[in-house]
Amino acid sequence: MNKLCKLCGISEKQLVNAHIIPRGLHKQLCMVGEESGIRLGSPGKYHKKSPIGVWDDTILCAGCDNSFSLWEKYSCEFLLSPINENTLINDLIGHKLAYRVDRFEYDKLQLFFLSLLWKASITKKEEFNTVNLGPYETVMKDIILSGDINKASQFSILFRRLLKGPNMHLFPAFFRKEGVNFFHLYLGEFEVWIKVDKQKLPKTLEGFVLKPQKPLWILLRNFSGSNIENTVKSINLKH
Repeated sequence: MNKLCKLCGISEKQLVNAHIIPRGLHKQLCMVGEESGIRLGSPGKYHKKSPIGVWDDTILCAGCDNSFSLWEKYSCEFLLSPINENTLINDLIGHKLAYRVDRFEYDKLQLFFLSLLWKASITKKEEFNTVNLGPYETVMKDIILSGDINKASQFSILFRRLLKGPNMHLFPAFFRKEGVNFFHLYLGEFEVWIKVDKQKLPKTLEGFVLKPQKPLWILLRNFSGSNIENTVKSINLKH
């Protein structure tokens, strides 16, 4: 039985197994990781290793699901790219603080992360039940359909990269930074912040926002001793 596609709104189409986090990204991380599956999790819950990720067969038709493919392919390559050692900034005792990416395709990255967060909001899968975009769900849907990159820029995106962390994804979670609403998620080595708020970005973060035709600075942090290490420890990672 056909159901309504939540993107195009057409009910006559067969819905497909749409992956919330792209299957290709899982596959690539499985290839570079030490283990055979990507560990999925959220604080306080157990999610076993999965080689293909979480999918939902009630949200998208094949055409709409495939419309994300170019964004997903490029973003997968971006997330797996090595640190640019030539642009590293270190502190006085040699700790790595950040590095610069000079060339990237802004449109594909911006639309990829918005589409991922939108899918996490519309799915009824338990793993994503804490993601609720409220009125921004419709805003993101319209941006995805139109590809309007100017409207997409209202959702500021920032990156931090974990050094010597585990090979895993953490599902999107809501948090506030200086009174501004964000969702963050972990994809492999990357922590991604997405602002979902009409308020302006905190000034301390302005220099690290993904922007067109400007270098992107990616913050670095050690996994060991970080808050995310405590979050990972709170997930029961039984084999």
